[in-house]
Amino acid sequence: MTVRVLPAGDRGALLEVADNAAAVRLARALRAGGGFVDVVPGHRTVLVTWEGEQPALDLEAAEDEPAFAGRLLEVP
Repeated sequence: MTVRVLPAGDRGALLEVADNAAAVRLARALRAGGGFVDVVPGHRTVLVTWEGEQPALDLEAAEDEPAFAGRLLEVP
């Protein structure tokens, strides 16, 4: 997975990925890893914030995440 890391202040980063599925996988992996105050997925980005020292960005863990684990909704 290719990730572009952009600074977002002194305690945050905006991670840009190729598509929405990659953003969802990355957000799930970063939440599971812990260490972040906020993990906020966007359409093709994930915003992360932290306190103190920057936690490690385990970008390889996102490769193992399933694309979507949602539920099917039928709209009448």
